[in-house]
Amino acid sequence: MSAAEISYLMELNKRKSELEFKKGYLLRKGAAHRDPRMISMDAELAEVAKQAAVLESKIMARIDSLFYPNENQLAEFGKKLAALAPAEIDRAMETRGGDAYAILEKRGAFLKSNFERRDEIAALIEFASSLPSKVRDEIVERVRAGKVGSLDASTLDEKTRTKLFTLLNRVGIPCALDGYKLMTESAKGRKWGEVRVELNGNRVWVDEKREEEVRSFGKELVETGNAIQLMNAERQVTKFGPEDEKKFTDLQKKYLGLVRKRDELMSA
Repeated sequence: MSAAEISYLMELNKRKSELEFKKGYLLRKGAAHRDPRMISMDAELAEVAKQAAVLESKIMARIDSLFYPNENQLAEFGKKLAALAPAEIDRAMETRGGDAYAILEKRGAFLKSNFERRDEIAALIEFASSLPSKVRDEIVERVRAGKVGSLDASTLDEKTRTKLFTLLNRVGIPCALDGYKLMTESAKGRKWGEVRVELNGNRVWVDEKREEEVRSFGKELVETGNAIQLMNAERQVTKFGPEDEKKFTDLQKKYLGLVRKRDELMSA
């Protein structure tokens, strides 16, 4: 079991939910089961559901539970939606208004946040599986509730407490590290100070004081890569002289250095 597998399971479950909703909606609007579009959708849904079931079984053989931020609230929203007629939900989606749509919006915001943070959530699940059961159960409960409150982490060493503090904040459960406790609110505790930055198609977490530096670095990485591609295209049709060859070689060296720095940032 790896964090990458948990993250991929979240992708599969999202796609499965999308297909199930779309299928139900189209059938309610008169689509026939034998419609080629529906047949194709059924085939994809069956394949995605099969992959998700196999992967979840593999993951659950190694951990006690899968858990997600604000899972309790999502369950409540699910109950409210289940009590509504499908036609009422369809109207809410079409008109973007009414009580049903308000529930869909709130539920959608939680789901969107969780999906965007799927790699971080997967890392937290994997990390929590290595902790003592009492602490792990507390973490699962607080994450599902969407709030830490006051969590006693005195049985964990400092490095483990700090990692837990970081991961909880990264998945969207804000808290401070106050001595041996993780607290939703703390006047004197250590506050979280990271921001997530898109870097060359990847998400990295950096100290908020370095945000502009990293964004600038990302821009330089893209621009250098583009310059290499352009010069390489020119080399296919034009013979470079010594000066241009040196410039091309220097750009490649610079790019390799930037890539190494990017990899260091991503592994931090």
